[in-house]
Amino acid sequence: MFMRIVHLRLDPNRLLELRRMYSTVIIAELSHTPGCLYAGLLQSVDPPDIGISLTLWNSAADADTYEKTGEYRKLLDQSRPFLAETPEWTVHMSDDMQLEYAPLEDDPVISRYEASGGADLSVFSPPGKGRLFLRILSLHVRRGMLEEFTSLYREEIIPGLRRVPGCRVAFLTGQKNDTHELISVTIWNSKSDAEEYEQDGEFAVLNERVGHTLENSTRWKAEEQRVERVLGSDDMTVSGYALIVGQIFDHGS
Repeated sequence: MFMRIVHLRLDPNRLLELRRMYSTVIIAELSHTPGCLYAGLLQSVDPPDIGISLTLWNSAADADTYEKTGEYRKLLDQSRPFLAETPEWTVHMSDDMQLEYAPLEDDPVISRYEASGGADLSVFSPPGKGRLFLRILSLHVRRGMLEEFTSLYREEIIPGLRRVPGCRVAFLTGQKNDTHELISVTIWNSKSDAEEYEQDGEFAVLNERVGHTLENSTRWKAEEQRVERVLGSDDMTVSGYALIVGQIFDHGS
């Protein structure tokens, strides 16, 4: 599985319009895009003018094809009117010798992550009770310790999480252009299941097993309409995003 995140600057005054456009245009288009498994728009809790568009893919090749065919550029251009304008401006002389000012349309930064395994779309389905809960741990691995960390994650963290009630799946993704930036994603039946996992000490036990391989970490938890910050002992920055709209696609093959 491949995770692609587009970092956006939002206009809070046009958020409802952006949500409508994302749902009716972007999600509709991606629902027919080969290899796209999921698309979601999320808004930062603080500051509220920062957002991300998160998509999951069968492979990096599928995501690359989506960009190369021009579909991404087309959808980005359609969304620009609902995004915040860049603070930088260009100045040029018009045909009638008048100075004209126009905002620069800088392209959003895109982060790309390779997942350690495949994706079972059923883990994104709503649970029988409560609401599906997404928990993300962002971290940096110490130089020279990547192999040890990934081995510990595969052999101890994932089996440990499988024993935790309410945890549907855990997977590890790596930044495509930075092998030492990783994201651990866990999906839960409910927020209370994830909170109990932290409060009963199981998270501390598992975190202790890999703590010596990490430089620092940032944890955030996102629900469908809200986010709660969770500080760890070595956190430097925390990012929280509320899901505005999202949809799973069932054409993964």
